Amino acid sequence: GMVVGGQSISARVETSVDAKKGASGDVSGLVILENILTEDDYDDEDCLQETIEDIMSMCNEVNEVKSIKAHIDGSAKGQVHVVFSGGKSASDQAVASLDGRIVAGDAIKARLPSLPSFPYQRSTLVLRNLLVDDDFEDEDVLEEAKSDILELVQGYGDIQEFHVFDEGEKKGQVYVKYIGGND
Repeated sequence: GMVVGGQSISARVETSVDAKKGASGDVSGLVILENILTEDDYDDEDCLQETIEDIMSMCNEVNEVKSIKAHIDGSAKGQVHVVFSGGKSASDQAVASLDGRIVAGDAIKARLPSLPSFPYQRSTLVLRNLLVDDDFEDEDVLEEAKSDILELVQGYGDIQEFHVFDEGEKKGQVYVKYIGGND
């Protein structure tokens, strides 16, 4: 990595869900629920529809749901993908609230999508060690650090999304998402 402010920063590339599947690649607000569908859901469409409505109302209690999709075959079989309209903070909140909740006698799993990393597709960059604790203590310093980082990463492409995590386990990480993805 490049050295910024005396610290060697680590950068790794992450990519979003493969675009051929019609995914917009925007995983903000997406929560993946597992261990929630039953055998009946796979066999009976009415049953599945009812389950989806139940999941929808359960999720709506946590945060406003934008879309919901149950996967009954393929690599995501058994998963229910719920997109919350509040973006990242809504999905974090939903995972905290839903993970481990007992539904129909089973504890369900709720997680954020994991993004596999493909070095040849530079759509999303994750930067670590760029910000030090002092940066978070002073709002002005933080804003200045953010604009410096933004200036630095703009040199590599058109930016679609730029986010600095200033709390939680990802505190100090910077996400940069470029338009177009492949370069």
